[in-house]
Amino acid sequence: MTQPSMSRSIRDTESELGVSLFTRHGHGVTLTRMGQVFVQHATAIQSEIRHIFEAIEQEKGEATGQISVAMSTAATIALMPTMLRTFQAEYPKIVLKFAESLLFAPIEPQILSGEIDFYVGPVHDFPVKSPLLIEKLFDNRFDLIGRKGHPLANAKTLHEMKDARWIRPLFADHRKNPEFDAMFARPELPLPEIAVHMHSCASRHP
Repeated sequence: MTQPSMSRSIRDTESELGVSLFTRHGHGVTLTRMGQVFVQHATAIQSEIRHIFEAIEQEKGEATGQISVAMSTAATIALMPTMLRTFQAEYPKIVLKFAESLLFAPIEPQILSGEIDFYVGPVHDFPVKSPLLIEKLFDNRFDLIGRKGHPLANAKTLHEMKDARWIRPLFADHRKNPEFDAMFARPELPLPEIAVHMHSCASRHP
């Protein structure tokens, strides 16, 4: 589509809707709030059309198409090797598209729009009235890791480590972690001093 044709199509759409979809300025254009709503629903419609064609092909006996999945780092490490091998053996003509997202919140709009089919990973503060379904796959387990020869290497209880300085993975978009805090609440211990917060489990501290 040429630029004049695209501009005319945008003007016609704005005229039909009775709103401006873009704010025009010297450096280009940006979406208005109405434009953001329009794009969100248009993306969802495109995804539904793709699903329609895929569903028709499946009814004809052709397991084709694509599935878009977002996974956290932990879920990728734990599930990917077995899942990928099993899925490809059963559905060799379906393309899997993977995206990594440590948190659920950033990926939620893409699930609602249909760009991502589902997410596997930790979910905090899941909205009660969300249109999405959530299914528990497994519980996370916290392992404590320290350097060889650390003075607390032989500690057996949290009470023995309450004065230690901790490096903690950041599994939410804030500094609090309900599961981590609960470990200290049960034995009625104060929360430890967190020296470092890390988003990546692949990061290592000297």
